Amino acid sequence: MQRMAHETIWSRVITSVRRRWVDPLVRHVVMVVTAALAALASTIWAIHQGLYNYPLDITIYHGAMNWFWNHDQPLYGFHMGSGAEPLSFVYPPFAAVFLAPLSLFKLSPMAITLFTQASLGALALSIWWLVTPLVKHTRWNKVYVWALATAGVFALGPVYRTVELGQINLFLVAFVVADFILLSRGSRWAGIGIGIAAAIKLTPALFIIYLLVTRRWRATIVATAAAAGATLVGFLLVPQASWLYFTEYMWDTTRTSIGQRINNQSLAGLIARINDTPYAPTSVWLALAIPVAVFALWRARRAQRRGADLAGFSIVGLATCLVSPVSWVHHLVWIAPALIVLVMAAAHATRLLHRLMWATAALGTFALFSIRLEFYGDYPPFPTWTPERWIGANAFLLCMVLLIIFLPTPPDRISAHPATLTANRSDTPRPRITHWPDASESDVPAPLVNVGQQQPTI
Repeated sequence: MQRMAHETIWSRVITSVRRRWVDPLVRHVVMVVTAALAALASTIWAIHQGLYNYPLDITIYHGAMNWFWNHDQPLYGFHMGSGAEPLSFVYPPFAAVFLAPLSLFKLSPMAITLFTQASLGALALSIWWLVTPLVKHTRWNKVYVWALATAGVFALGPVYRTVELGQINLFLVAFVVADFILLSRGSRWAGIGIGIAAAIKLTPALFIIYLLVTRRWRATIVATAAAAGATLVGFLLVPQASWLYFTEYMWDTTRTSIGQRINNQSLAGLIARINDTPYAPTSVWLALAIPVAVFALWRARRAQRRGADLAGFSIVGLATCLVSPVSWVHHLVWIAPALIVLVMAAAHATRLLHRLMWATAALGTFALFSIRLEFYGDYPPFPTWTPERWIGANAFLLCMVLLIIFLPTPPDRISAHPATLTANRSDTPRPRITHWPDASESDVPAPLVNVGQQQPTI
């Protein structure tokens, strides 16, 4: 008996030491190793990009900044390449201020590596901001979820192509996602990221309207002031280019490329392909884009009122891709937050049918956006359109439309136990009065009794 007692004491001591010291140490070591491997992998890939890849967009950025800041040439007079589609700088003037540091360096492999690493850092930071609130009240390890989510998002075609081309899309997403976090914390600075993103590239301005329709007045004012202030900085530093942009170049969609290309997955690109013209007629495009934007804002507002602000942000982000005159495939990075919403909806659904439905939608979306839409060539003339060819050439666009309509709205802060979510589910039956009696149905009015006060007995 004494021996058994000693064994029991020692087993308790070992179990206590393991729970208090060994298990946390192992978890922290694994988390550190995971983060280090992720950083090492991104660094190796960034160095490979700098040494062996030709990032087209950063080449345009660097050429335009060098042309404007170092040689005092017209910003929108820069053209690179020749032929029918010379490449030029098409962003607002404040983008030239944002990208001005590129003029200080030569476009060397080291510069490309640093830019690529910064873009990957923006991606990793955005995923961390998105994932952490969603798993905060669960037993899931947020570092593991973050690493898995980052790897999965990077496999998406729009995200991969953004990094490969040296685009600035992931920086803009980081600005907007930062505001999503600031809003959830009630910060007075919420909106400044959206405003800066809208001054760099016009399409994020739709998020300002989202803040307005969801009645977040202070954030709306901050975002508007940030966008106006950044634009004013552009006017002060580059006045001539600013005047030309806002009076002429902003309305000229022909400065990008042929809008009819399959690579353009916006509504304007769809109209151009149906109409078999290089560009969509402006009146037809606006007649379709405005209702889509209004519907997306209405759906996002409903999501936000149900506590699903991430779903609202994702819907608005997808809408910016649809209503923009030109949305190349690498612009569709807002599919990443929408995919996270689908995964969370599947993971925390209380019904098996809903779990299978959202898991299938997530897998299908991931599989679709992991491929490239180059089945029939990117440039016209296109082969004879058949239903399957038409669907294939516009698959990304059609998927974004479906997501805007049917994207689930799981709450942003999810409980550890799915059963506790039933109080927040949209399909939970709410008590309602089916019949309200009037005075004619009762001869004696009911006495007014205070809560907690006992009625006198007669």
